[in-house]
Amino acid sequence: MRREALVDQNMNIAFKTGTSYGLRDAWTAAYTPEYTIVVWFGDPAGFPNPVLTGLKLAAPTAIEMLSWATQNKIKWYAPPSSLGRRTVCALSGLPPSESCPTHRIDWYIPGISRNDRCSIHQMRRGEPVIVWPSELALMSSTRRVYTEDSPITITSPLNNTQFFITPTGGKQKIALRSEGASGFLFWYIDNQFFGKIKAPKEIFWQLSPGQHNISVMDEKGRSDSITIEVLSLSSPAVLPLKPLELQ
Repeated sequence: MRREALVDQNMNIAFKTGTSYGLRDAWTAAYTPEYTIVVWFGDPAGFPNPVLTGLKLAAPTAIEMLSWATQNKIKWYAPPSSLGRRTVCALSGLPPSESCPTHRIDWYIPGISRNDRCSIHQMRRGEPVIVWPSELALMSSTRRVYTEDSPITITSPLNNTQFFITPTGGKQKIALRSEGASGFLFWYIDNQFFGKIKAPKEIFWQLSPGQHNISVMDEKGRSDSITIEVLSLSSPAVLPLKPLELQ
Protein backbone atom coordinates (compact mmCIF):
# COMPACT_ATOMS: atom_id res chain seq x y z
CA MET A 1 0.00 0.00 0.00
CA ARG A 2 1.48 3.35 -1.04
CA ARG A 3 0.64 6.53 0.85
CA GLU A 4 1.63 9.45 -1.39
CA ALA A 5 2.11 11.78 1.56
CA LEU A 6 1.75 11.53 5.29
CA VAL A 7 -0.08 14.79 5.67
CA ASP A 8 0.90 15.53 9.25
CA GLN A 9 4.63 14.99 8.54
CA ASN A 10 4.76 15.81 4.80
CA MET A 11 6.68 12.63 4.00
CA ASN A 12 6.63 10.00 1.27
CA ILE A 13 6.77 6.45 2.61
CA ALA A 14 5.83 3.20 0.88
CA PHE A 15 4.56 0.45 3.14
CA LYS A 16 2.68 -2.85 3.12
CA THR A 17 0.74 -4.12 6.11
CA GLY A 18 -0.31 -7.62 7.10
CA THR A 19 -2.53 -9.28 9.69
CA SER A 20 -2.51 -13.05 10.12
CA TYR A 21 -5.65 -15.15 10.34
CA GLY A 22 -7.00 -15.16 13.86
CA LEU A 23 -5.27 -11.91 14.88
CA ARG A 24 -2.05 -13.65 15.91
CA ASP A 25 0.47 -11.51 14.01
CA ALA A 26 0.67 -7.88 12.89
CA TRP A 27 3.44 -6.67 10.62
CA THR A 28 4.44 -3.82 8.33
CA ALA A 29 7.28 -3.49 5.82
CA ALA A 30 8.09 0.17 5.10
CA TYR A 31 10.79 1.71 2.96
CA THR A 32 12.25 4.90 1.53
CA PRO A 33 15.08 5.23 -1.01
CA GLU A 34 17.53 5.00 1.93
CA TYR A 35 15.97 2.71 4.55
CA THR A 36 13.85 -0.42 4.83
CA ILE A 37 12.18 -1.30 8.13
CA VAL A 38 10.09 -4.38 8.97
CA VAL A 39 8.06 -4.41 12.19
CA TRP A 40 6.34 -7.44 13.72
CA PHE A 41 4.06 -7.66 16.75
CA GLY A 42 2.77 -10.92 18.16
CA ASP A 43 2.71 -13.37 21.02
CA PRO A 44 5.47 -16.00 20.68
CA ALA A 45 3.00 -18.53 22.10
CA GLY A 46 0.60 -17.78 19.25
CA PHE A 47 -2.29 -16.42 21.30
CA PRO A 48 -4.65 -14.06 19.42
CA ASN A 49 -5.20 -10.45 20.43
CA PRO A 50 -7.76 -8.03 18.94
CA VAL A 51 -5.18 -5.21 18.80
CA LEU A 52 -2.88 -7.21 16.51
CA THR A 53 -3.62 -5.56 13.16
CA GLY A 54 -0.94 -4.41 10.77
CA LEU A 55 -2.48 -1.08 9.83
CA LYS A 56 -3.35 0.11 13.34
CA LEU A 57 -0.42 -1.29 15.34
CA ALA A 58 2.60 -2.12 13.19
CA ALA A 59 2.31 0.61 10.53
CA PRO A 60 2.44 3.61 12.91
CA THR A 61 5.50 2.09 14.60
CA ALA A 62 7.32 1.51 11.31
CA ILE A 63 6.54 5.04 10.11
CA GLU A 64 7.70 6.54 13.40
CA MET A 65 10.97 4.61 13.15
CA LEU A 66 11.55 5.85 9.59
CA SER A 67 10.78 9.40 10.69
CA TRP A 68 13.42 9.11 13.41
CA ALA A 69 15.99 7.50 11.10
CA THR A 70 15.59 10.17 8.41
CA GLN A 71 14.98 13.11 10.73
CA ASN A 72 11.74 13.68 8.79
CA LYS A 73 13.73 14.47 5.62
CA ILE A 74 12.87 11.84 3.05
CA LYS A 75 13.87 12.11 -0.59
CA TRP A 76 11.46 10.24 -2.83
CA TYR A 77 12.01 8.56 -6.16
CA ALA A 78 11.87 10.77 -9.25
CA PRO A 79 9.26 9.49 -11.76
CA PRO A 80 10.87 7.97 -14.89
CA SER A 81 10.90 10.32 -17.86
CA SER A 82 8.90 7.75 -19.86
CA LEU A 83 5.84 8.19 -17.62
CA GLY A 84 3.02 10.55 -18.49
CA ARG A 85 -0.08 11.93 -16.77
CA ARG A 86 -3.60 11.76 -18.14
CA THR A 87 -7.26 12.06 -17.18
CA VAL A 88 -8.96 8.74 -16.41
CA CYS A 89 -12.27 7.46 -15.08
CA ALA A 90 -12.10 7.48 -11.29
CA LEU A 91 -13.64 3.98 -11.14
CA SER A 92 -11.97 2.00 -13.94
CA GLY A 93 -8.69 3.90 -14.33
CA LEU A 94 -9.16 3.97 -18.12
CA PRO A 95 -9.60 7.01 -20.38
CA PRO A 96 -13.14 8.26 -19.66
CA SER A 97 -16.18 7.97 -21.90
CA GLU A 98 -18.99 10.52 -22.07
CA SER A 99 -20.85 8.48 -19.43
CA CYS A 100 -18.12 8.60 -16.74
CA PRO A 101 -19.32 10.90 -13.93
CA THR A 102 -16.00 11.50 -12.14
CA HIS A 103 -12.42 11.82 -13.37
CA ARG A 104 -8.95 11.96 -11.85
CA ILE A 105 -5.36 12.47 -13.01
CA ASP A 106 -3.23 9.33 -13.05
CA TRP A 107 0.13 8.05 -14.28
CA TYR A 108 0.40 5.97 -17.46
CA ILE A 109 3.08 4.54 -19.76
CA PRO A 110 2.69 5.85 -23.35
CA GLY A 111 2.49 2.98 -25.81
CA ILE A 112 2.10 0.40 -23.02
CA SER A 113 -0.90 1.33 -20.87
CA ARG A 114 -4.37 0.54 -22.18
CA ASN A 115 -5.92 3.27 -24.31
CA ASP A 116 -9.41 1.83 -24.70
CA ARG A 117 -12.07 3.98 -23.13
CA CYS A 118 -13.96 3.00 -19.99
CA SER A 119 -16.84 0.61 -20.69
CA ILE A 120 -18.06 0.24 -17.11
CA HIS A 121 -20.16 3.43 -17.27
CA GLN A 122 -22.84 3.20 -19.96
CA MET A 123 -26.17 4.75 -20.83
CA ARG A 124 -29.12 2.34 -20.86
CA ARG A 125 -32.55 3.67 -21.79
CA GLY A 126 -31.33 7.18 -21.08
CA GLU A 127 -30.15 6.22 -17.60
CA PRO A 128 -26.47 6.05 -16.53
CA VAL A 129 -25.62 2.58 -15.22
CA ILE A 130 -22.55 0.63 -14.14
CA VAL A 131 -21.90 -2.46 -16.27
CA TRP A 132 -19.66 -4.78 -14.28
CA PRO A 133 -17.85 -7.77 -15.83
CA SER A 134 -19.71 -10.94 -14.91
CA GLU A 135 -17.13 -12.02 -12.30
CA LEU A 136 -17.75 -8.74 -10.42
CA ALA A 137 -21.53 -8.71 -10.71
CA LEU A 138 -22.03 -9.92 -7.12
CA MET A 139 -20.00 -7.06 -5.64
CA SER A 140 -22.98 -4.72 -5.57
CA SER A 141 -26.36 -5.75 -4.20
CA THR A 142 -27.65 -2.24 -3.54
CA ARG A 143 -27.27 -0.55 -6.89
CA ARG A 144 -28.59 -1.36 -10.35
CA VAL A 145 -26.05 -3.59 -12.07
CA TYR A 146 -25.90 -4.85 -15.65
CA THR A 147 -23.66 -7.48 -17.16
CA GLU A 148 -22.64 -7.65 -20.79
CA ASP A 149 -24.81 -9.75 -23.12
CA SER A 150 -22.08 -12.21 -24.07
CA PRO A 151 -22.17 -15.92 -24.94
CA ILE A 152 -22.49 -18.20 -21.94
CA THR A 153 -19.29 -20.09 -21.09
CA ILE A 154 -18.58 -22.78 -18.51
CA THR A 155 -15.53 -21.59 -16.56
CA SER A 156 -15.44 -24.39 -13.97
CA PRO A 157 -14.58 -27.12 -14.59
CA LEU A 158 -12.55 -26.61 -17.76
CA ASN A 159 -13.14 -28.77 -20.81
CA ASN A 160 -11.22 -32.07 -20.99
CA THR A 161 -10.08 -31.83 -17.37
CA GLN A 162 -9.22 -34.99 -15.44
CA PHE A 163 -10.16 -35.35 -11.77
CA PHE A 164 -8.93 -37.99 -9.35
CA ILE A 165 -10.90 -39.26 -6.37
CA THR A 166 -9.59 -41.35 -3.48
CA PRO A 167 -11.48 -43.93 -1.42
CA THR A 168 -10.62 -42.07 1.81
CA GLY A 169 -11.39 -38.57 0.53
CA GLY A 170 -15.05 -38.49 1.54
CA LYS A 171 -17.54 -36.66 -0.66
CA GLN A 172 -15.38 -34.91 -3.24
CA LYS A 173 -17.20 -32.11 -5.05
CA ILE A 174 -16.37 -29.54 -7.71
CA ALA A 175 -17.94 -26.17 -8.44
CA LEU A 176 -20.01 -25.73 -11.59
CA ARG A 177 -19.63 -22.12 -12.69
CA SER A 178 -20.34 -20.09 -15.83
CA GLU A 179 -19.99 -16.55 -17.19
CA GLY A 180 -22.23 -14.49 -19.45
CA ALA A 181 -25.50 -16.00 -18.18
CA SER A 182 -28.75 -14.20 -17.46
CA GLY A 183 -31.39 -15.11 -14.88
CA PHE A 184 -31.51 -18.72 -13.73
CA LEU A 185 -29.02 -21.40 -14.77
CA PHE A 186 -30.10 -24.97 -15.52
CA TRP A 187 -27.30 -27.50 -15.13
CA TYR A 188 -27.27 -30.99 -16.70
CA ILE A 189 -24.97 -33.94 -16.03
CA ASP A 190 -24.89 -36.58 -18.78
CA ASN A 191 -28.10 -35.10 -20.25
CA GLN A 192 -29.91 -35.48 -16.92
CA PHE A 193 -31.18 -32.37 -15.11
CA PHE A 194 -28.96 -31.71 -12.08
CA GLY A 195 -29.93 -28.37 -10.58
CA LYS A 196 -31.14 -24.80 -10.95
CA ILE A 197 -29.46 -21.71 -9.51
CA LYS A 198 -29.46 -17.96 -10.02
CA ALA A 199 -26.61 -16.58 -12.16
CA PRO A 200 -23.77 -15.95 -11.50
CA LYS A 201 -23.79 -18.20 -8.42
CA GLU A 202 -22.16 -21.62 -8.53
CA ILE A 203 -23.53 -25.06 -7.73
CA PHE A 204 -21.55 -28.10 -6.51
CA TRP A 205 -21.59 -31.60 -7.96
CA GLN A 206 -20.20 -34.73 -6.29
CA LEU A 207 -17.63 -36.47 -8.46
CA SER A 208 -18.28 -40.01 -9.69
CA PRO A 209 -15.92 -42.18 -11.75
CA GLY A 210 -16.27 -42.12 -15.52
CA GLN A 211 -16.48 -39.70 -18.42
CA HIS A 212 -19.16 -37.03 -17.99
CA ASN A 213 -20.80 -34.41 -20.14
CA ILE A 214 -21.66 -31.20 -18.26
CA SER A 215 -23.92 -28.61 -19.86
CA VAL A 216 -25.68 -25.43 -18.77
CA MET A 217 -28.49 -23.30 -20.18
CA ASP A 218 -29.78 -19.90 -19.08
CA GLU A 219 -33.23 -18.31 -19.37
CA LYS A 220 -32.38 -16.87 -22.79
CA GLY A 221 -31.68 -20.34 -24.16
CA ARG A 222 -27.95 -19.82 -24.45
CA SER A 223 -25.92 -22.92 -23.58
CA ASP A 224 -22.47 -24.38 -23.29
CA SER A 225 -21.19 -27.91 -22.83
CA ILE A 226 -17.94 -29.56 -21.75
CA THR A 227 -16.58 -33.05 -21.09
CA ILE A 228 -14.52 -34.18 -18.09
CA GLU A 229 -13.12 -37.49 -16.87
CA VAL A 230 -13.11 -38.69 -13.26
CA LEU A 231 -10.65 -41.42 -12.29
CA SER A 232 -10.55 -43.40 -9.06
CA LEU A 233 -7.13 -43.79 -7.48
CA SER A 234 -8.24 -47.17 -6.12
CA SER A 235 -8.50 -48.56 -9.65
CA PRO A 236 -5.62 -50.82 -10.80
CA ALA A 237 -5.87 -49.17 -14.21
CA VAL A 238 -4.91 -45.87 -12.63
CA LEU A 239 -2.28 -47.02 -10.16
CA PRO A 240 -0.67 -50.30 -11.32
CA LEU A 241 0.92 -52.00 -8.31
CA LYS A 242 3.69 -54.57 -8.60
CA PRO A 243 3.71 -57.41 -6.06
CA LEU A 244 6.39 -56.89 -3.43
CA GLU A 245 9.17 -59.43 -3.87
CA LEU A 246 10.93 -60.38 -0.65
CA GLN A 247 14.53 -61.42 -0.91
